[in-house]
Amino acid sequence: MTASHYFYAVKDNLVARPRDHNEDHKTVIFCQNRDRITAVSVCKAQPHMIAYGDQKGKVGIVKFVDGELLAHKEHFVLGGEVNEICWSADGKCCIAIGENKGSLAAFNPESGSLMGDIKGVTATALCGVFTAKKVLYTAGESNEILKH
Repeated sequence: MTASHYFYAVKDNLVARPRDHNEDHKTVIFCQNRDRITAVSVCKAQPHMIAYGDQKGKVGIVKFVDGELLAHKEHFVLGGEVNEICWSADGKCCIAIGENKGSLAAFNPESGSLMGDIKGVTATALCGVFTAKKVLYTAGESNEILKH
């Protein structure tokens, strides 16, 4: 179902928009978040799971089932804005990358429990990639790419 849609944020709403505009698919809006959504990511292992991060450090997990976006879990993992969310290849770990020095959190998307510290970031991290071999690369305001 998610291959037929792409996901993005508009203010405090998560939008699922169909890739083609036929009658079988419709645009769906998830409007249960109160703060501006700043990051959206789809899990490749479980494509019905979508994570979003907001300006207050919350990561929400929603399920896209039968053409509807359903609230699943919410985790407060950062103290500031979430700039990027990365999923592990198996979908069992999320990494929230945010503003401020050292603001990274690896956590279990189901329980919200932290799964370890990520060190080495000296400035705000703006983006990241979590590889299949569980290596995290980040880049940000320090003008360097870091391997964690």
